[in-house]
Amino acid sequence: MFFSGLSFRFSFCTVPQHSARFMGSGYALTAAVLLLVSGCGTTQNLTLQGQLSELQNQKTALQNERDAWKDRYTQLQESSRAQTQALASSAQENQALKKNQMVYQEQLRDMLTRAEKAEKENQQLQERLAKLNGGTGTGSMSDLADTSAPSGTSSPQMVTIPNIEGVTMRDTPDTFHIELPTSEIFDSRGGISAKGRMTLQKVAQAVDQTFRGAKIDIQGHTSPFRKAGVNTDPVKTSMSYANIVRDFFINENLLPPEALKASAHGATQPVLQNVNGQDSNYRNSRVELVVIKPKF
Repeated sequence: MFFSGLSFRFSFCTVPQHSARFMGSGYALTAAVLLLVSGCGTTQNLTLQGQLSELQNQKTALQNERDAWKDRYTQLQESSRAQTQALASSAQENQALKKNQMVYQEQLRDMLTRAEKAEKENQQLQERLAKLNGGTGTGSMSDLADTSAPSGTSSPQMVTIPNIEGVTMRDTPDTFHIELPTSEIFDSRGGISAKGRMTLQKVAQAVDQTFRGAKIDIQGHTSPFRKAGVNTDPVKTSMSYANIVRDFFINENLLPPEALKASAHGATQPVLQNVNGQDSNYRNSRVELVVIKPKF
């Protein structure tokens, strides 16, 4: 059995016959064993090298697959970041649209109020004119004008100025109000932002063109619904708002200093009373320009 197995091994590792005869049977057996071990070791080494090469190929393939997944993951991250930025931009645009809608609604309410008031005044004028015509028979519109206004003056007229983004305007017979939300004109450090400078320049230009020579009260206001800091005084804060805007108009030579005064009202005069509404803080925390219409 041993020699039959040995001859099988010699199919891979053979010994020349003349060498075996020369060495004798004992030496031949020893040489055969040595050659068997040496030849079979070489065969196993080649097999292991083949397996190692295959493993290295598999490792390279796995590394390539890993790199492909890493690239895919990076692409997904960039796509997610872009979608997040798009959503944030959409939210900001939606908020801006809501603010503009609120401003337009407020202006519409003001226009309806003014129209209703004008209708009432017109009715009163018609009644007074009818009384004058019925009492003397010689009444006229000029007579009515003389009785409705002091000598040397005329009734104040309702005026308008061009719309300015982020600004709300209200007109009354004697004053014109321009609301400037603090978030539209101040930056996070309390100074005037770049957008605020542009807005204030437009406001000053419109006021100078429409109400040249008029007195302007620059009023500072805070919101009663916004939580203030521990050491924050609403009156001092609103006075700071008013002074910063007044100094800007003067330093930029936009409006004459003698026409401007600054005043503080703290949180005592909110324009909106909605305690839980975000728009309440937006509108109530403001600098309001109250233009005193000149009498001609």
